[in-house]
Formats: sequence, C-alpha cells, structure tokens
Amino acid sequence: MIFGMATEDAAVLGIGSKDVISDSFMYVCGRLLSQKQVVLPSLSTAMSTIWGWTKKLLIQEEEGEILVFLFKEQKMKDHVINGGP
Repeated sequence: MIFGMATEDAAVLGIGSKDVISDSFMYVCGRLLSQKQVVLPSLSTAMSTIWGWTKKLLIQEEEGEILVFLFKEQKMKDHVINGGP
C-alpha cells in the first residue's frame, strides 16, 4: 500500500479538490497494489486481526480506488505507519 497521513490538526485537500472536514480521527490513505476486488468489511476484519486489535478498523473507499483508514488513537496509527503488523 501507499500511505499518506493527515490528522485533525492538518489542513487536508480531499479527493477531487474537496476540502475535508476535521474531526477526531487520524487518517492514513493508500491504494492496494492488487487488481483483485476488495470487500471492505472483510479487509477491515483481517487487518484488525493482523494488527491484534479488539476494535474493528474503519476503512472507507474514495474516488480512484483510494482507501482511507481511520484511526481513533494516535498510537494505533503510529504502529501501522512504523511498520508494525
């Protein structure tokens, strides 16, 4: 995956040049490198299990097959960005 980061403290330009409204989530954006169709609830469950979380990861799909991963806690986002499974 290719990742980019944004937090509630950052000014973010969204997909299609739309401004994104700030909230309490930390975001990581990426695109799957596979050509296979992804079922988001299954991906969310699998990633949560791999990362050892009891709460399910929130994932949204945006234009251009961009996936937005929503993290409620900074330490969860940092764990993923710093290479942790």
